[in-house]
Amino acid sequence: MDNEYELRKLLLDTQFALSDNDKDYLVFVIGLDIGKHLQNSKLVHVFEALIQRNKISSNNLNYLIERLETIKRPDVAQYLKGF
Repeated sequence: MDNEYELRKLLLDTQFALSDNDKDYLVFVIGLDIGKHLQNSKLVHVFEALIQRNKISSNNLNYLIERLETIKRPDVAQYLKGF
């Protein structure tokens, strides 16, 4: 399987692991990096924007890991570190 598929699968798993409040906090922390038009969107659309803006990739998830740690979800951040 290719890395792009694995990345998207991992991002879906991340979305499923987050509560609605966690998702709101994550979008708030990401803020300006996604623009106002995406701040009320589904998390998959936010992840897509982060991929397109080269904030996250199959080779580098540090951006997302740091923000998950900021919203007090070190368990999900640790899961991403294993990728």
